[in-house]
Amino acid sequence: MHAGHFIPHGSYSDTDYDEKNLHCQCNKCNTYLGGNLTEYTVRMIDKYGRDYVDELRRRSHLTKKWTKEELKSLIEYYKEKLDDDF
Repeated sequence: MHAGHFIPHGSYSDTDYDEKNLHCQCNKCNTYLGGNLTEYTVRMIDKYGRDYVDELRRRSHLTKKWTKEELKSLIEYYKEKLDDDF
């Protein structure tokens, strides 16, 4: 499985670290079908609703300049999640 991003990773928005923007995708969909965005969009709307999908798209156009403290906080957050999962 691949980590498929609804809004492509590296957009320099806060969507890069939004867990609702990331889901498992097969290699074919993520690599060869460019994320299979038509199907991904349908499933995102089913799961989170049109309003959230529209908000995610809106946020993807906003540049987020992360502070060192915010990034350290994200690192700690994900370290804790990893510890909880193992």
